Amino acid sequence: MVRRNRTKERARAGSSPAPGSAPDGPAGPPSGAPRRPPSGARWVTDVEGARVLAAHLLTPGRTWPVVAISVAAGHDAPYVDLDGLLEEVSGLAEVVVLPTGDASWAFSAVMPPSTQVYGGAARVYPVDHEWVGLPRRSKLRFAYSDADARRLHDHLTHDTLTAALSAGLLGTSHDPDAPRVEGTVRSILGPRAFVTLDDDSLASIAEELTVPGVSLARLLVVGQRVAGTLDRESRRLDVRGALLVPDGATPPGEAAHLGGYAVGQVVLADVTAVAPATVHLRLVPGLEVVVPRDDVTGNPADELTDLFTVGEVVLARVVSTAPWRLRLDDVDDDSDSDDAPVPAPSLLDGGPPWLVLPDLSRPAPPRSLPVLPPLRLPELPPDVGPAEGAPAEMLTDTPAEVLPGEAPAPEPGLDGPGPSTEGGPRRRTPLDLIANAPRRDAPAAPTRGALRDMSLALEASRTRARTLEADLAAATAEVGLLRAAAQATAVELGGLRLRAAELDRDLTEALTRAENFRTRYRKADLSRQQLKKAEKAASHAGAGPDDRAVFLDPVEQFRFEVQLAWVRRVPAAEKASKPLAPYSLGDRFLASLATIEGVSRAKVVDVVVEVLTGDAEHIAGRELHPLRVNEGGSSPAVVREDGATCWRASLQSKRASARRLHYWKRGDRIELSRVVLHDDVEP
Repeated sequence: MVRRNRTKERARAGSSPAPGSAPDGPAGPPSGAPRRPPSGARWVTDVEGARVLAAHLLTPGRTWPVVAISVAAGHDAPYVDLDGLLEEVSGLAEVVVLPTGDASWAFSAVMPPSTQVYGGAARVYPVDHEWVGLPRRSKLRFAYSDADARRLHDHLTHDTLTAALSAGLLGTSHDPDAPRVEGTVRSILGPRAFVTLDDDSLASIAEELTVPGVSLARLLVVGQRVAGTLDRESRRLDVRGALLVPDGATPPGEAAHLGGYAVGQVVLADVTAVAPATVHLRLVPGLEVVVPRDDVTGNPADELTDLFTVGEVVLARVVSTAPWRLRLDDVDDDSDSDDAPVPAPSLLDGGPPWLVLPDLSRPAPPRSLPVLPPLRLPELPPDVGPAEGAPAEMLTDTPAEVLPGEAPAPEPGLDGPGPSTEGGPRRRTPLDLIANAPRRDAPAAPTRGALRDMSLALEASRTRARTLEADLAAATAEVGLLRAAAQATAVELGGLRLRAAELDRDLTEALTRAENFRTRYRKADLSRQQLKKAEKAASHAGAGPDDRAVFLDPVEQFRFEVQLAWVRRVPAAEKASKPLAPYSLGDRFLASLATIEGVSRAKVVDVVVEVLTGDAEHIAGRELHPLRVNEGGSSPAVVREDGATCWRASLQSKRASARRLHYWKRGDRIELSRVVLHDDVEP
C-alpha cells in the first residue's frame, strides 16, 4: 500500500525531526518564530526524544495542539493514514508518531496517569492544561486494525479542529485579512459540507467551526446560500459570523426574537443536562433555561434523571421571557392536541429547523462496533520427529550395512547379533568405518583396552541419544498440547467476540427502549396530572346544575356562589365567629375572572371566602402580603388615593405563572380587584 511505503520511509528516518521541528523534541517556537506548527509528521523513536516530548506537552505556553499517534507493537506504521490526516490538520497542529517500545514507555513514565498514548491508540493534546487533571478533555482514541483507519482519522480531525479553534488558530482571530466570500452548499457528508463559491472554486465547512454539539444536518441543506470568511490555505469556510444565536451580551428581549417565541407558546428544546430536581433545556445555542421539578411533574417523588436523557428533544411552554421560564407539566404533546409546537428557528439563514421531534416509532441505528484485529496464534514449531543425522539414527539397533563377502561376527561390548553362520554376511560396525577410512599412515592396530574404552564411549553416546529422544518426544507432546490450547483459545475468543457483539446490540436496543419509556412515562404522568386537575375543578364547581347560572346579573351570581361556598366550607359552630366581611367587586374583577386560564372559578370563590372570613391570614399557602411598589423587600405597599391598600393572595403555589388574587382593603371593607398571573404586578 502507498501509505505503508511512505510511512516506512519515515520510520527509517528514526527520530529525525520533520521540517520546522527541533532536533531533540518538539520544543516551543523560539522568540520571533512564526506562529505555525511544524509541517509533516515527526517520529520519536528514542527515549530522550520521548521525554522531551512529554516535557513539551506539560510546559505551559505551547501555541498549537499536538497530535500524538502510537504505532501498535509488531507494526511499522500507525493505523491512521498519516498523509490524509496531515492534509486535514496542516497548519493547525503538530503531528508526532510514537512506535510502541522503549520510547513509548519512557513517554508514559513521564506523563500524568491516563494521559499516555501507546499500543496503536492516539490523542490530541490541547494548548491549555485542563487535560492534565481531567484526561477526558484529551480523549484517547482507540484503534485495533487498519479497518479502524477511517474512524480514527475522523476522531483525530474533529479533536484537532476543536483544539485549534480554542487556541485561536482558526477563523478571523487567526487571519484578520481572510476574505469574505459567498457560495452554495452542494453536499453534506457527515461532519463536512462542501460549498461551491461564487468564483466557482471549492470550499468546505467543518462541523467544528459552527455550533458545538450540533450536526451540520441541523444547520445546512443542499442548495442553501452561505457566507463567511475563507481560510485561503485550507479552503475552510468559517460561517460563525452568520449564526443566528444569542451571545452573553444579547438582551432577553432580543433572545426571544431569535426564536420568535412568545409567552404561552409551546416550543422545542433539547436537554443539555439533568439532575434529580432540575433539567436544563436549550431553546437555541447560547440560551439555556433551568426548569425545576415542580414545573415538570406534580409527583415530588419523581427524579428527573428517570424522565429525561441528555440530547433528547422535548416540548415546553414559555411562561416568561424576562427572565426566561419554561414549564412542561401543562403541555399535551399528543398528535391530536391543540398544543402544536412552534417550529424551531434556523441557526443559519435558509437552513432547516435546528430541532425536530424524534420519531419514536423508528429504532435508533445500532452503534458501530470496533473492528478487532484477527487472532494471531503463537508461533509454534511444526510437528517434529527425530532429527535427520542425529546420533540416534546411527546408533539405534537398525540393520547395519553389510560388507560384501563377509559374515556377521560378534563384537566385544557391542549389542550385535549372535555368532555368524559360515559364509553369511557380516554386520558393519563403527569400527569398520574407522578401519576402512583412508589415511596416509596406517596406525597400529588398537589394543584390547582401547577397544573397551571406545565401546564404553559408544554405549554412553547411545544412552545420551536415547535421553535426547525422550526429551524431544516430551517437547513434541508439549508443543502439541500448546497448539491445541491455542486453537481452543482462538475458538473461545471468537465466541466471546460474537457474544460481545450480541450484548452490544442488546445494550443499544435497551437504551433505546429506556429512552422511549422515559418519554412515554412523562406523557402518561402529564395526562394523569391533567385528569386530576380536571376532576378537582369539577368537584369545586359544585354538586349540581343549580349552583351555576341561577341569576342573570353576573354580580348577583358571583355573590350567590360566594355565599354558597361560605355555607358549605364553614362549620355550623363557627359561622357566628366567621361571617363574611363586607365586600364589593371592582370594575375589572369579573372580566379578569372570565379571561384567566389555568385556575377554576370555584377555586377563586373558595379563596375569596378565606379572605372575607380572615382564614387566609392563617393559611401559609395563601402567601398573603401587600402588593409593593417594586420588587424591593423594603419598598412601600401600593396604596390608593382613598387610603385602601392592595393585597395579594396566592390561588396557586409552587408553579410558574401561578395565579394570584388582588384586592383592596380599607378597615374591614374589601374590594375584589383582579385575578392575575404571578408576574402581573398591576393592582
